[in-house]
Amino acid sequence: MAKIKGLITSTEAKKLNDEWGETRAEAMNQCISDVTGGKVTEDNRSSWWSLEDLKAYIKHAKKQAKKLGYEMNGIRVYCGAHSEDDCYATSFIVPTYAGGLGKDDGDGDNGDIPGGDGLNKGPEGDPPGSGYPQ
Repeated sequence: MAKIKGLITSTEAKKLNDEWGETRAEAMNQCISDVTGGKVTEDNRSSWWSLEDLKAYIKHAKKQAKKLGYEMNGIRVYCGAHSEDDCYATSFIVPTYAGGLGKDDGDGDNGDIPGGDGLNKGPEGDPPGSGYPQ
């Protein structure tokens, strides 16, 4: 089996999550409390999509990219925030193509596919502020 670039252990994932919690959670929670007038006091920390939805999204995005004249080579994850009632943070993904130097070499020269649909609407963590469980 080929080595996966960027693969981390569950211990490393927990360390990343803990660092976020120790260095950013309090400020983010204060911000969401301020924005909502105290209605929400703890911001969302995760998003979730089923394997079935991810596979369907990738299939859709590849097909759409081809129609738009691009070859999809990956996905990019963005942080976002809902502007509806709760204002919770969210994550969404968009398809990418080999832009810049015209090659997929993992050096950041991959561009978002113009006009490509993103994927959002995955439910937040439960509770929203709960961190990585391990």
